Amino acid sequence: QPERVGGARLLRVLTPFWVMALVLVPTMLARGWGPATGEDPAAFWARALLWVLPAAVPPASAEGAVWFALLWFLSTLVVLVLLAPVSLWLFRRWRKATLALPFAVLLLNVSGLLALEGGVAEVVRATLLFAPSWLVGCAHHDGWPGRTWRWLAAAVGTVDGVVNGTAGSIDLI
Repeated sequence: QPERVGGARLLRVLTPFWVMALVLVPTMLARGWGPATGEDPAAFWARALLWVLPAAVPPASAEGAVWFALLWFLSTLVVLVLLAPVSLWLFRRWRKATLALPFAVLLLNVSGLLALEGGVAEVVRATLLFAPSWLVGCAHHDGWPGRTWRWLAAAVGTVDGVVNGTAGSIDLI
């Protein structure tokens, strides 16, 4: 049933985004937004498809970028919803390991042992930062760890805050 919930959740999140895109993308195009000089037009339009399913922050013109500064959050939410069936399956089998995995990958990245580069890196880091909190929601939904779930939420939030402060390159404002 997570697939049905995920689909409904995606539709609720994406509908206002699509309405915004219907207004703002044509406005940006009318004001001269398009492939940069020397840029492959096919690559530009392929990236522009992120306005349909924002699995990463969609491209925007310099003027439009001001309006879209917080779209990293939407793309992170879309990725978390898309990964929900798999992450829920993993969580139900290996709870502690699944909760620890995003922190471990982030720490490897922060320490320089795992390089995350390019546009995908921002989405991966933001998803890894919010995944433990998302998983705590799964834990609460499943009734785990019982009455101590508040302590688990506080611990995950604290570690998430420390790792986020260490990562430093992710601008949450």
